[in-house]
Amino acid sequence: MKYKKNKTVNKNSRKIPYSIDIEKGILSGMINDDNCLSMAILDGISEYDFFDPKHCLIFRALMLANKNNLSINPIILFELIQEMDRNKSIKEIKELYLISNEIPTIRHIKSYIHILKQKSLLRQLILSANKITDLAYSEKTEAIEIIDKAEEIILEIRKNNIKKNSVKIKTIVNQTLNKIQKMIKQQKTVFGLSSGIGKFDISTNGLHGGELIIIAARPSMGKTALSLAIAAHISFNLNKGVAFFSMEMSAEQIVYRLMSMQSEIQLQQIRSGIMNSNQIKKLFDIGEQISTAPLYIDDSPGLTILSLRSKCRRLIHKYKVKLIIVDYLQLMCGAKNYDNKTTEISDISKGLKALAKEFNIPVIAISQLNRSVESRNDKRPVISDLRESGAIEQDADIIGLLYREEYYRKKHTPLNLIGKCEFIISKNRNGPTCTAWLNFNAKITKFYDSLEPKNNEYEKYNFK
Repeated sequence: MKYKKNKTVNKNSRKIPYSIDIEKGILSGMINDDNCLSMAILDGISEYDFFDPKHCLIFRALMLANKNNLSINPIILFELIQEMDRNKSIKEIKELYLISNEIPTIRHIKSYIHILKQKSLLRQLILSANKITDLAYSEKTEAIEIIDKAEEIILEIRKNNIKKNSVKIKTIVNQTLNKIQKMIKQQKTVFGLSSGIGKFDISTNGLHGGELIIIAARPSMGKTALSLAIAAHISFNLNKGVAFFSMEMSAEQIVYRLMSMQSEIQLQQIRSGIMNSNQIKKLFDIGEQISTAPLYIDDSPGLTILSLRSKCRRLIHKYKVKLIIVDYLQLMCGAKNYDNKTTEISDISKGLKALAKEFNIPVIAISQLNRSVESRNDKRPVISDLRESGAIEQDADIIGLLYREEYYRKKHTPLNLIGKCEFIISKNRNGPTCTAWLNFNAKITKFYDSLEPKNNEYEKYNFK
């Protein structure tokens, strides 16, 4: 991050954090010792970590010499500096010779680098705080937008300063073997977060941190109902936190559905209030049970990846949320103006995958399918039917497509397919694909695990 080279903050005359001696010590070490140069590169030092402009330029020359496999000495470095900026002359060569003649104790270089990075980070925070203050004083945008922008600015600092080093394969192998040994001892069939859908869990081994799971279908197939069934199972039965972001339905509508699903009282009856005394008692009992579940519903419209990340960070930190569900992907907004919807959806898809990896929890995103399904004789969906599908297909770890024959054939539906739904796992990055059969009760919008319908052409698991 670039910053102005002011030695004080004008508003309160406080000294900007920097150390000229530390900067000289590091540059001297890099000029005189290849190990110091390698150490600085591995620790991710950049020219912007140096406060003195002359030191920034010397560091750039060092990096250029290293890149081109040139000998590192004051003469070579000065030639490179002049190539970068012809106006630099006596001051720079004098500074170069002074620095190169200062031979620091090599064992102190690691400490010098740490101090340099700390002071650089503090300067970035000061600059960011000034930007946020200016935004707040300007009053040009809504306060909530300024908060989102402030979080984006601070997050950018964190992202730019995260350092992840290479790990020797022996370490990873040992970790993996320990995990396998633990699984063998526990003798469990599902080691991720159980979705409550048996065949899906067998195929995927549950929901795992860092995974992006797409549930897609045409309208009225039951996408929201299935995602709510998963949310209900994890929050009500497993007592694990779930964050449900709904951009299509209000929080009240979500609760109506949950109460209908859990009480098995028809949704229409609940919404109209036409129930007998037993149903009313059951509904209120269910309401009390639901109210204590660790399920958090957010029905903010036009959600962006930035605001979603901000909300998730708070929920994960405060409530230990273990699953994020977004309903649905195409209703999210991109971070900027896009030439076309495909590019916008591509950025949103990448953002959801990055979110899953950043917080190491599974993210389920509901997605629409395009209308090409309707023009085919066989209306069973395939991955290419995903609306703006390229990026979604690439970023997703698991893609599940919903299909109900009854939706299309109405009264002509074969008896063995009435109330049946196919949950077609078309992509599974870490396991087999399959078709999981579900029962669907449209009156209470509830899915149940199901046996495969008899006399049907599909095998029970259909693993590929």
